[in-house]
Amino acid sequence: MTEFEALWPYLWPAFVAIVVVVVGWLLIGVVAKRILRRWEASQVDEAAVTKLPVRSFRVGILLLGVIIWARLVVSTPAAKLAVDRVASVALVVLLVLIVNGVVDGWLSSRSRHSRVLQTSGSVIRTTVRILVFVIGTLMLLSALGINVTPVIASLGIGSLAIGLALQKTLENFFAGLLIAADQPVRVGDFVEFDGLSGTVLSIGWRSTRLITRERNTLIVPNASIAQANLVNRSTPKELCEFRVPVGVHYTTELALARQAIVETAVAVIPQTVLNGDFTPLARLTAFGPSSIDFIAVLAAPSWPDTFAVRDRFIEALQQRFAADGIEIPFPIQTLDVPAPIPVHVVP
Repeated sequence: MTEFEALWPYLWPAFVAIVVVVVGWLLIGVVAKRILRRWEASQVDEAAVTKLPVRSFRVGILLLGVIIWARLVVSTPAAKLAVDRVASVALVVLLVLIVNGVVDGWLSSRSRHSRVLQTSGSVIRTTVRILVFVIGTLMLLSALGINVTPVIASLGIGSLAIGLALQKTLENFFAGLLIAADQPVRVGDFVEFDGLSGTVLSIGWRSTRLITRERNTLIVPNASIAQANLVNRSTPKELCEFRVPVGVHYTTELALARQAIVETAVAVIPQTVLNGDFTPLARLTAFGPSSIDFIAVLAAPSWPDTFAVRDRFIEALQQRFAADGIEIPFPIQTLDVPAPIPVHVVP
């Protein structure tokens, strides 16, 4: 037997494996380019494009070539069984990595257009990643010939123990999932609850971060938000209407005071709000103890902006009242003292 004939049983499987690797490598390149063109045409962000698991696919093709070569070379049943088991483990690991990369890339690509992912993207990604790796681990054990039924039963008992030990952490995690599904708050909303207030910066798997009006970061457990009686100042629309009480003297001409209030409100409210078909109002509400009371109805682009608009309105209205001769009364109480009762003294 010549040397070539002795090597032939190893050479032709190598040739087959090389052909499979080259063809697979080229196909992956063509498909990846088409996907990237489509993603770029849909203006997907660069971070999502880079998460396309092209490298994992190419590693999988290389492993496939090695497995094909080994499967064609070995001849004994025990060796074939070992090759099959190694191939199963390698393919499961690659499948998990590929699925994780594809799902992560898809979530990243949708995050620019989905308010849900912008609000709770980290929670959803963490949950999906845990599910993918748990299922992948069970598939890996099955590929190794291990019966997964006792493992699943053990996971149930272990999950109970872990749940008791990490009760608060899991409570916050599932509260984050509920917030992601129900969307009571979103990133950018201004919320008030339990004496706290701020703009939502992010919703994580354990806590929600707010930034207060004092520019401090407030970290709140998700469970506290899920269980609180919460006021969302940014829904159902970002435009926020608010009221400012105004009192004038009883001798004031009410039509003149109403005109001054409305014109001052128009001057201080941002033009973007006025262009949105909002009209400021001034309504009489009551005869007060020392004044006739108005309610001025104003609006601001968002709830945090109401404080600046209110400040400008009060300052400008005080100047307008002074110019128009309208008096803002002090609290006054009038005491009626009866005349002294004459007393007749009997001598």
